[in-house]
Amino acid sequence: QPEEGYSLFAENEILLGAEVVGMSKLSRHLLSHVLFNKAAVARRANYEYLHKNLKKINQLDVPLQRSNVPMCYPLLLNKTPDRKVLIDSKLFIPTLWKDVHDRGLAGFDREKYIAANLLPVPVDHRYSAEDMKVVLKTLKKIL
Repeated sequence: QPEEGYSLFAENEILLGAEVVGMSKLSRHLLSHVLFNKAAVARRANYEYLHKNLKKINQLDVPLQRSNVPMCYPLLLNKTPDRKVLIDSKLFIPTLWKDVHDRGLAGFDREKYIAANLLPVPVDHRYSAEDMKVVLKTLKKIL
């Protein structure tokens, strides 16, 4: 379940802290089984699918460069998305830079706008074309 995974993720982030100390044995083992060229092709295809379908509403001009392998599709909306709809649909899209709002500082309007309205939509290489159709359908619920 996404909810269980997120709570474990959040707990782990607190336990780990911010210091970079290297890759764990588990991570090294898991990554040794990834076919990186195949993963790159899949991620690029998933990104291109979202870009083709969302570029008209995306406030960022984000065509994929030939050599890039994306982690996400950065969808910047002109409004703050209803993340509850995404969560209820079991689509986990992280909120980046939450601390921009939590600091309570005056100014930084552009940064606050981006932090509130940006959806870094996953383009994971394990997602099939059918999965990406479901992601797009879910996103259309909040557009």
